[in-house]
Amino acid sequence: MTGCGWGESGTRFSSLPAWASSDWAAQPPLPEWGAMIAQGRAFLLNGWWYPTFPGLAIMLTVLGFNLIGDGLRDALDPRSGRARRM
Repeated sequence: MTGCGWGESGTRFSSLPAWASSDWAAQPPLPEWGAMIAQGRAFLLNGWWYPTFPGLAIMLTVLGFNLIGDGLRDALDPRSGRARRM
């Protein structure tokens, strides 16, 4: 995971369930967005906000990493026509 690029963060977040059985994943007393969504599914009709807000947090985090990655690529890629001159 050390060599992953900023643009691959969405893939990293979507592959978190695969890490759930390993020692690298968050252990049960620690909060985890995916676990919050899974547990909130039982309360979806009565408390829609339980799974909604962790889902929005995941969406905004992935979007933020993708925007940062796009901005870094545009700023640092010399082969791109949109590279800034410094």
